[in-house]
Amino acid sequence: MVVVTGVAGSGKSTLGRALATALGLPLLDLDAVTNPLLDRLVGPVLPAHWLAAPHGELIREGRYAALRAVAGDVVATAGGAVLVAPFTAELAGGAAWDRLVAAVAPAELRVLHLDGDPALLAARRATRGAPRDAHRPDDAAGQALAAPDAHRPGAAPLHASPARPDAGSHDDTVAPPADAHRPDDAPGRPDAGSRDAAVAPPAAARRPDVAAESVAPPAVPHIALDAALTPGQLLARALRALGHRTAVDQGSPLFGQRFDAVLFDLDGVLVDSTASVTRSWGRWAVEYDVSAQALQENHGQPAQALVQRLLGPERVAAGLARIESIEVDDAAAVEAVPGARDLFASLPEHRRAVVTSGTPPIATARLRTAGFPLPRTLVTADDVPRGKPDPAPYLLAAQRLGLPPERCLAVEDAPAGIASATAAGCQVLAVTGTAPVEELAAAALTVDGLDRVTVHVDDDGVRLKPA
Repeated sequence: MVVVTGVAGSGKSTLGRALATALGLPLLDLDAVTNPLLDRLVGPVLPAHWLAAPHGELIREGRYAALRAVAGDVVATAGGAVLVAPFTAELAGGAAWDRLVAAVAPAELRVLHLDGDPALLAARRATRGAPRDAHRPDDAAGQALAAPDAHRPGAAPLHASPARPDAGSHDDTVAPPADAHRPDDAPGRPDAGSRDAAVAPPAAARRPDVAAESVAPPAVPHIALDAALTPGQLLARALRALGHRTAVDQGSPLFGQRFDAVLFDLDGVLVDSTASVTRSWGRWAVEYDVSAQALQENHGQPAQALVQRLLGPERVAAGLARIESIEVDDAAAVEAVPGARDLFASLPEHRRAVVTSGTPPIATARLRTAGFPLPRTLVTADDVPRGKPDPAPYLLAAQRLGLPPERCLAVEDAPAGIASATAAGCQVLAVTGTAPVEELAAAALTVDGLDRVTVHVDDDGVRLKPA
């Protein structure tokens, strides 16, 4: 039994539908189960919206009782389901959690909790314009309010009000443009430090004086997911965390070859920094008063080109320095990609390198935060005249190792990175989680995590092996 939770605007309904489809399970969304009836009661029976006082808390209890009853029947007949709801009281533990556990027994609950920058979530609610959002007490359905920086590293967590009448759960996010799925080294690298610049939230919703909701982390066991990720990126991480993995092609030619070194991309391969980049560019846009439309229209460009286009000439240097500073600061929130540290550590210095589209400060900050030693061979955006998909970054990495690029295996997560490594003469292992798997087809082998492979190292070189 998979439970998908999160505050309004976090994208839980979108993820819930995707998971139900991928896992072949029934979908039970709190809104779909209860809202049609409740909406028809407004007027004939209820004098105000069903979220409003004084009946809001009573209706919340009734909604969740209905969801538990349906979930129990579905478990008994289908064996499992994907439940979608805020589950605010349940996530705090105690009696509400115990009732949910009992309702779906003997099925085991696996909780996926989406959270993120409160300003981003407020912007999504403002964009979707759902009528029920207008009835949320204090714009947060009784939850504690937070300034937009509440989810930045070092910010103190805010706690939900115990008397919160729960809001509706149907919170489809606004789909980003097609380029929003392109990773950091996509054609026209978006930023000197990482992935495509995120589309900024609407100006009104992202002003520092606009309150946004935030709640304490769940007290029950859960898998945390960042709401800043795209639906596809969330699905990939959720499936991996739930143990639903893609089979490795045991017959791949890569497993029969010997290499002299492995050249790793950084973002999306060693370090999961996608959400960090989204937050960083959103904050930068707020500080420089760049509109969502302007940022979106220039999406997919290198940071220098992007900043030059959006700011006047006299502000470009400061703008570039500021986005780098923001990304370095936010690097405190990044984590290693599963399996990446072990694979990287299994290679000696003369047989490994990191090849990134980022600047040295950003690359260094992310590597250190994610627990990697700084590699002796590190190629950054400052080292090459042209970044990925040009072959220059991988050619330079091989040169610094004193090796022919044809004897190197590159590990990438993005089409432009694959193109760069291939043009340099490298074989490529692709990792999913950033770009759609179909965009990685040019790689010799694709895996859904670096924990799916190992390497054998001896005096003759490196052999890739299935884990």
